[in-house]
Amino acid sequence: MSGPEPIRVLLVDDHRVITETLAAVVEAQEDLTCVGTAGTVSEMLDLVDEHQPDVVLTDVWLPGMDGIEGTRRLLQRHPGVRVVAFSGDADDELRAAAAAAGVTAFVPKDSPLPAMVDAIRAAAGGLA
Repeated sequence: MSGPEPIRVLLVDDHRVITETLAAVVEAQEDLTCVGTAGTVSEMLDLVDEHQPDVVLTDVWLPGMDGIEGTRRLLQRHPGVRVVAFSGDADDELRAAAAAAGVTAFVPKDSPLPAMVDAIRAAAGGLA
């Protein structure tokens, strides 16, 4: 007897060490799977089209276009995808801009890894 399908997660950050670390953490969870990693909004949008993740975990500050505008564009194309944003800057103004763009949850980059995992699960369950 198999359990429920794992939560499909796409990871977006322009630093490979971040995406590779997060991918390893996601893959270590029984209920999560990493469907890809991206370093830009353009790559993110292409991978969402291709892999249909449940949750996108994205850095706010990305080259070319920030993750907030990227979230707006993503949700126009795929309104059912949940977005968890993370950033080293976690001030109220940035959080408000992220929420206005449709981000489900916001996690400061200095949070422990279990907080990122919990935010992914909560977003997928609509609980964030």
